[in-house]
Amino acid sequence: MIPFDLRRFDRLAGAVSLAPGAHVLDVGCGKGEALFRLAAQFAVRGVGVEKSPYLAEAAERAAPLRDPNGRVALHIMDASDFDAPADHFALSMCLGSTHAWGGLDESLRRLAQCTAPGGYVLIGEPFWSRPPDPAFLESLGAPADAHLDLRSTVARGLDHGLSSVMSLTSSQEEWDWYEGLVTLSIERYVASTADDGEHDAYLERARAMQSRYWNGGRDCLGFAVVLYRKPGPAAVS
Repeated sequence: MIPFDLRRFDRLAGAVSLAPGAHVLDVGCGKGEALFRLAAQFAVRGVGVEKSPYLAEAAERAAPLRDPNGRVALHIMDASDFDAPADHFALSMCLGSTHAWGGLDESLRRLAQCTAPGGYVLIGEPFWSRPPDPAFLESLGAPADAHLDLRSTVARGLDHGLSSVMSLTSSQEEWDWYEGLVTLSIERYVASTADDGEHDAYLERARAMQSRYWNGGRDCLGFAVVLYRKPGPAAVS
């Protein structure tokens, strides 16, 4: 889940023009939404890597309906343990999960490495839309360099031999919707499952996230979805 309308993701995917059977990687794939959509629309072969058993198992439960042809393979594992083949994928994605590979730079390096020449890298990453207030950073428990500004975020891909093709940013409405959905999903999970002793902690975490967003985060956080291309002939991997 990221603060980005899935209809915009569909249009972006359409612009890439993936060939049937092309291989697509999604690191930190969550419930597999992006891969399921690409498999349904373009008949690609997807590989998803997700550390959270809760999210990965939700993807597996959805697979019979969302992916009846078995085009998406899910790996429940830490991304650092995933051995991605070099120069293989027509599209390599990491949407809101660059922490899985240790941050933006390392994610871009590894995604570029496993993408076929002529293929695409798609990154979703928060950025500072303006310098954050010290009080917000303190509540977040993060330094000012936890994120970059938009220009610097996009430029990072160039440092890894990629060319920037398209950069899209989330609207305020998308951010508000995302924050509300995160809270709602936690509330529903707590209401629908037996208390394992962690329910109060989940709810406290959700309320803390809401408080941070409405008391500083909303004013300084942006989210960018950046499409890069790896030099080379058109990829058909």
